[in-house]
Amino acid sequence: MGLFLDLFERLGLFAILFIFLIRFKAFKRLLTGIASRRDKLVLAFMFGGAGIMATYSGFAFHGAIANLRGVAVALAGILGGPLVGLAAGLVAGIHRYAIDPAGLTSLSCGIATALQGLVAAWLYPRLRRVEYDIFAAFGVGAVNEILKMVLILLLAQPFSSALHLVAVLAFPSILVNGLGNAVFVQLISTVFREQQLAKAEIRALQAQINPHFLFNAISTIISYTRTDPAIATNLLVKLAEFFRNSTATTEREVPLSVELQHCEAYLAIEQARFEERVRIHYQIDEAALDCPVPPLILQPLLENGIRHGILPRDEGGDITIQARKEQQNLHIRVADNGVGMDQAKLSGLLTTRQHPTGKEGLGIALKNVNARLVALYGRKRALRIESSPGVGTTISFSIPVAA
Repeated sequence: MGLFLDLFERLGLFAILFIFLIRFKAFKRLLTGIASRRDKLVLAFMFGGAGIMATYSGFAFHGAIANLRGVAVALAGILGGPLVGLAAGLVAGIHRYAIDPAGLTSLSCGIATALQGLVAAWLYPRLRRVEYDIFAAFGVGAVNEILKMVLILLLAQPFSSALHLVAVLAFPSILVNGLGNAVFVQLISTVFREQQLAKAEIRALQAQINPHFLFNAISTIISYTRTDPAIATNLLVKLAEFFRNSTATTEREVPLSVELQHCEAYLAIEQARFEERVRIHYQIDEAALDCPVPPLILQPLLENGIRHGILPRDEGGDITIQARKEQQNLHIRVADNGVGMDQAKLSGLLTTRQHPTGKEGLGIALKNVNARLVALYGRKRALRIESSPGVGTTISFSIPVAA
């Protein structure tokens, strides 16, 4: 029982390391099948490094090192294929042999580790029934540990010591390594589903581009072809940019500078259409431009401000876009001096119930943006809305960023 508990304790430590590993963009690209050769090389060394850390976090046991090195190497093969698995296995296996060349199991464990990533890459696709199959992952872990035990019996000397070691270590090692593979494959499955949901969400937003905006934009461009062809040409370019940015991205985050370019394309068309009734002001800190934000997060706020804030006024109005970075937060603020709203309408703006005004589209963009922010960053990052009738509306939110 003590051996089981010690191995499970190491599994918890490895889980912390693995959660850190899956945050890397190269790892996420590996899950979606778009990893470059460089990504795979980096990940091979990272998984190999995880195997080395598993060796050091192991504990001496009858002349061997009881550890979960095989889990890291097997995951490299399961996720990255045979070359990534082999490279990770070689990194961790050579290290295992090098730290104790004369040890009872050094040679056998070194060879086994080098082969385990390759075995996992070959065996897992043949066992799995779904993309991320925890039972297949358990089977891979079990087979890899059996392979290691066989090599210990074949290569370790004296044989009596090897036999005693295998008799005591085999069952807990096979069980815990198999469970480790299963747990981490389940965790990977969760991350993969989150990525797919995020992409589906973006595609849904892309599909919701207002057809009235397209019709009005084309009508505006046609009118300018007769009065000012140069402006018409520029607007056509802006419209192409707007739709390219709206439909091309599937990333979870983009730099704020890219999101602002998308907004500028949209605003150029709206300003051409409504001329001086729509006035835009930017107050953007230089340090904020490289900060990551969810794609298509600002334009709906601007559209909402134009349609429901300043256009109901005959004289139009101003919209101010502010962004500043403070330590580990990016603060974004969109303010207009439009018609504003009373407290009754404001209190129900982000709820699912319909507004008493019944105006089509009022608040839908805000609800979508708010739901995305809460899903990505938690309820503390929800939209903050302040408004007064005849004064205008201010919408703000913050996003966690690197310091």
